[in-house]
Amino acid sequence: MTSVDLIIFGATGDLSARKLFPALYQLDSAELLQPDFRIAAVGRQAQSVNDFRHDLREKMTGYMRESIDDNVWQRFIARLDYLASDFAEPNAFLTLREWLDDSRVSLFYLATPPSLFSTICEQLHGDGCLSGPCRIVLEKPIGESLATSSQVNETLARFF
Repeated sequence: MTSVDLIIFGATGDLSARKLFPALYQLDSAELLQPDFRIAAVGRQAQSVNDFRHDLREKMTGYMRESIDDNVWQRFIARLDYLASDFAEPNAFLTLREWLDDSRVSLFYLATPPSLFSTICEQLHGDGCLSGPCRIVLEKPIGESLATSSQVNETLARFF
């Protein structure tokens, strides 16, 4: 079975705390994630991985119906790293490049505004993050009009 890394851009945002991380936690709770499944949470805020994990748990507790099991939580956060990055800065993803392993599939999840999709993809390419097997998932909407969604699609087609 192929090993997978999930890289979530916009990890400090509301969508991630409300939907993505609770879903991943529940998959882990049901033991449906591969034992070596890794998650890189990428956000603009400078903070430690421990601060991110603490804040995430507080947010998830407010959004989830069931309580968080401490044993499952410890297993879940062992998979979870946090990388701070300003998406538009040159060399923004060099730290991510070091984190990635080209023998694993990288699944890039863009939980960001559509205006950042092209920038993130161009930066990923420019910083060498697309050298291994990879896929991309975009949070909708993918543009504000046919013209902007076509532009995003054309940019993505260059890299994925």
